[in-house]
Amino acid sequence: MSFELYNQAESKDDGFENIVKLMQDLYIGLAEKHLPEESSLRKRIIEYYSDTSRLQEELSAVFKDVTQKEAAKRIQEVASKFEDQTFFIEHYQKIFERTDTFARNRQRAQENPIASQEEYDAGAYKEGLETQVSDAMFALRRNGYQTFESGFREDNTRDQYVGMYNKKVILPDSLRAQLKNKNFAITLIPHSDRTIINIHPLSSEPVSLEVWKAIWDEFSASMPKAEQEDLSVAQTYSYHNDFRQRQDVLKKLDK
Repeated sequence: MSFELYNQAESKDDGFENIVKLMQDLYIGLAEKHLPEESSLRKRIIEYYSDTSRLQEELSAVFKDVTQKEAAKRIQEVASKFEDQTFFIEHYQKIFERTDTFARNRQRAQENPIASQEEYDAGAYKEGLETQVSDAMFALRRNGYQTFESGFREDNTRDQYVGMYNKKVILPDSLRAQLKNKNFAITLIPHSDRTIINIHPLSSEPVSLEVWKAIWDEFSASMPKAEQEDLSVAQTYSYHNDFRQRQDVLKKLDK
């Protein structure tokens, strides 16, 4: 949004409808600016913000009791932040992938609720993992790694990670070199009860989910077999325990 549009918004008194229109123009304009015409992400963002009725419902709470001037100021702040193409693209990839993962997981639970043995051991359906990491995480588990979280980070807009209960984890130098050649840095962060492995893009260019999937698949294929260690006392997330308990009930009912 230009400062001309910001000033225009301040001078108008058209109420909430004008705020919604400004938001639509902003996000649709950013999608057209930052993404090529054939991009599925561009089409999805435009479709999302073209739904006026849904957007009005969402924004009614956000802008409740907010003056037109304050609303315009907030929109200008968002516009400034999203001028960064990489931030804009990766932000919406993350938002939509998480939304899709939730929908896939719910559909799986409704249509085919009995988990495979691998899913039971993982404490989650494969559909409940983000698409860029799902294949890699199950490959790691088959190699002895007890993963419990993976994918987009909450505290970082660009990095992705995997957490595992294994503590004797080694990253091969060859893997570090492979990823560095592809403009990614990998870091191992040890904790007393777990290991976190973080992957960080070195390029300022946006990283697509397809590229992330290739990186994660390469990572899982390049990791050595996990070292033997007693992980029976590892404290597991309640989500995974609840998943297994539900599966136990479903399997009894299915007999």
